[in-house]
Amino acid sequence: MEETVQDFTGTVDGKGYKASMDDPAKLPMALIPTAILRGIAAALGYGAKKYAPNNWRRGMKYSEVYSALQRHLVAWQDGEELDGESGLSHLDHAACCLAFLREYTATPTLYAAFDDRYRREMVRVVHPADRGSKFCDAPGCNVLVPRPQAYCFTHAKKVLAEIDAARASAR
Repeated sequence: MEETVQDFTGTVDGKGYKASMDDPAKLPMALIPTAILRGIAAALGYGAKKYAPNNWRRGMKYSEVYSALQRHLVAWQDGEELDGESGLSHLDHAACCLAFLREYTATPTLYAAFDDRYRREMVRVVHPADRGSKFCDAPGCNVLVPRPQAYCFTHAKKVLAEIDAARASAR
């Protein structure tokens, strides 16, 4: 039996769904400037045609993405508005690079192997703000990692390689 939905017949007073819409836990998406969304979408569309849709999700070395980000920002700073290859704004390409890095760092379990950032030697002191973190499980490593992550990105690459090798030899 087909269900029918009754049309609204009340007063238009701006109070519809108000209680559920004002939830402070919901992100204020309307505050994001639409130019950045359109620009990122245009740059992603260009990349999808040049490489493949969502190709960036396969992962890239952080240093390669950071270098591309800096090249676009420097070109823009030097007065070049549009990328010579795509014809799109250098700022839109830079925003894409920044979005990639943000996604990679937000999901370290997927992209840890690509983190090739330089890190200075660290002293094993935990700042009060990092109390939920711990040091890498690799012997002698001084890199602080968020819980429940066990290894820093450098050692995670080695651990993942060992797991892959073990799986390959088990076949």
